[in-house]
Amino acid sequence: MVYTVDRFEVLSIREVDTAGIANPKLMEKPVTGPVLLYASMPEDEQNFQKLLYEVVFEGKADLQFRPEFWSLYDEKKQLALQASWPLTELRNARPEDHKAIDDLVKNNGGEIKHLSFVPVKLKNGQFAAILDGNSGDIVDYLIIDPWID
Repeated sequence: MVYTVDRFEVLSIREVDTAGIANPKLMEKPVTGPVLLYASMPEDEQNFQKLLYEVVFEGKADLQFRPEFWSLYDEKKQLALQASWPLTELRNARPEDHKAIDDLVKNNGGEIKHLSFVPVKLKNGQFAAILDGNSGDIVDYLIIDPWID
């Protein structure tokens, strides 16, 4: 699962050219759950424009599929947390899912104000990754539409 810009994307290892992975820690599978990675957008204008050109005009893979932009999620999770949305916003947008959200909150400390969420895209679906509002750690998942207006 690669965090990129404002969401996680679930990728298959077959979708990525692993030959360019210099840091073997990026491929260490945890005992449970997916490998969690963070894809950083190039910070300088020249490299940003180069990435944009390669993706748009050369048909190269986008940011989340390119290991040269990856780091471990744990190293950058505060950035993901800053871009996350309060879980209260998802609850307000999905009245039909109040029970599922309330149950999740109860199972994770009982304080909705301490939880946030990030959308997760799959090839054929989506769900919400629930983050601890202090650490940025993923504490749970919620199988509901995570996209709000």
